[in-house]
Amino acid sequence: YRIINKKLDPNNSISEHTSLADIRQLASAKAKDLNETRARVVQLVALCNEHCDKTGKEVELSEKTFAIWMLMDEDSKEKGLRKNLVEGDTSFELVCDHLEAISSEEGNRQAIAAYAKAQAEGLLKQIAQDLGALEIDADDHIAKLSIVGVGMRSHAGVAATMFEALAKENINIQLITTSEIKITVVIEERYLELAVRALHTGFDLDSPSAEQG
Repeated sequence: YRIINKKLDPNNSISEHTSLADIRQLASAKAKDLNETRARVVQLVALCNEHCDKTGKEVELSEKTFAIWMLMDEDSKEKGLRKNLVEGDTSFELVCDHLEAISSEEGNRQAIAAYAKAQAEGLLKQIAQDLGALEIDADDHIAKLSIVGVGMRSHAGVAATMFEALAKENINIQLITTSEIKITVVIEERYLELAVRALHTGFDLDSPSAEQG
């Protein structure tokens, strides 16, 4: 069918140019999160199928690989790089597998969080009743952020670096817990991504030497 379609379509070259332009336009702006990344991958696959139907030719793998890396949200891309996927080079299929894997992880995380939230409300009410408290005030829009490393035992100033990095971004710390090898803070959930980036910068994890190490 595709071979026949290619021979009969008088606008084949126009169709090819248009569908490839649509693929490049889709990849021109980054997705904001994993859900949007997944939606764009569906669009990308649809555009590739459309291109094949119109022209009788598959979209070049390099074109699809370039597009999917361009449209991915930053978090999905960073997780891919941690798995040793190479930006713009790892095949389209492997990147799709990566996105499917982290989508499953995110789904599990959300399910666990929802269950914990439902259980916590009942426990808090019982505790308040036992204590004779008049009311309870809960906040489920918080996030826990930790830095971990055995080097904390011998390196002074780690906590100060963490707190200074968050303060520069005006991120308020609501709770702090520490141990010999871990410092954990609780912050507003909406600042989580900003906080992670601030700590990466504060501890020089964005530098070339850190990436090589």
